[in-house]
Formats: sequence, structure tokens, C-alpha cells
Amino acid sequence: MKKIFCLFPLLLVCLCCFGCGKSGDVYGLMSEQTQVYFYGENDWVKVNVAVGKRENPYILDGKHNATVGFSLITVEVADEHVDEGLEITLCINGIDSKVLLELNPLNMTYMADIGYALNENDKISVTIKNYSVALENISKNFSIDYRSAIKIGFAQIKNVKLFYENNHLKCEGYLKLLDGNKFGGEGLYWHFTLLNAKGDSESVLISVIDENDVFAG
Repeated sequence: MKKIFCLFPLLLVCLCCFGCGKSGDVYGLMSEQTQVYFYGENDWVKVNVAVGKRENPYILDGKHNATVGFSLITVEVADEHVDEGLEITLCINGIDSKVLLELNPLNMTYMADIGYALNENDKISVTIKNYSVALENISKNFSIDYRSAIKIGFAQIKNVKLFYENNHLKCEGYLKLLDGNKFGGEGLYWHFTLLNAKGDSESVLISVIDENDVFAG
């Protein structure tokens, strides 16, 4: 049975925005889209790396500009002591490098973008304070990939006219991954959003497993 719920407001950093028209038009207006998702955890730390393309400069203004590759590392540690930064050793295909992550006070995680898009088949591990975590590309197991999520999300946008101007789609889109526990779901969800230049936006959440498990509003 299809589940459609009212989507509670999410933090601005989780905005994902889109417009209306033919679904094919939307793909060319994506100002951010996560395409690959690596994940790993142990008893002390959880690590994910969201990989894809995003606008540069990154501005939420309803206007799509050229994109560059990104790999956003997010680390959550089970530690009451909070530092402003966290240094990790990132190992990609056997090559180590040091990366300094900054604290995100909104959700108390540490984050950094390494500035380019990792390959979906890369072998990745992270070492933090002698704790080592191997990451797996879990997006390979998603029933709904990023392109399907864009198509499904676009079809669920209710007020598509908000994103049209002279019969043309005028907006930008964002696609990220969110933990369903943050809004009453289970597992991971694609967060698809359309945003126009007036600041109007609509968002849809789609389970990575079931296209009929949708939160729209």
C-alpha cells in the first residue's frame, strides 16, 4: 500500500529542490545529486561518504549552474567529548591521506568534502583515533537508484506550476540521502526537492528500497 505522509520541515542543509514539466527536463537542473553512498560502522563510530555532483558555487537560489564532483565524508562518534575538528586517515585503494573534518553543530557530526567524486568501486577505509572502519558501497543494493529517485520524486511534486515560467521549467533540484529515523521512517530515503527563484520549494522522500514508500508534502 502506498504511504504518503506530510513531510515535516527539515534543516536547510537537507534541502533538495526541483521543478516541474517533463521529468527528463529535471535531470539537467540538478544543482546537487548524490549518486553513490559508502557506509561503515563499529561500536564507536559511524561513517558515510556521499558521492555525486553539485553546483559550484553552491547557492540555494533556484537557479542551476555548472556542477563539480564531490565526496562528502560524515563521521558520527560515540563520545561525549566534542572537538571543533577531527582528523581522520582516509585510505582509498591503498593510498592514505589525512583529512580534517569540521564539527557540524546542527547534528553534532564531523564533515568534510574531499573535492572530487570517488569511484563506485573504490576500496575505502577510515581510521580515527586507532579505530578503523571499512566502508562499503551500499548504494549498489538500492532498489531505487538516484535517477529513479529523481523521476519518482518529480512525479510526486504537487504544485508543479510553481516551478514553471512561460511553459518552461525554471528551478533547480537537489537529491540527498537521509536516515528515515529522523522523520518516522525506517532505513535510508532519497530526499528530492525543487526550488524556484522566489524561494518556493517542495520536497519528497522516497525509500531506497520501495518506490511506494513515499513521504510527500
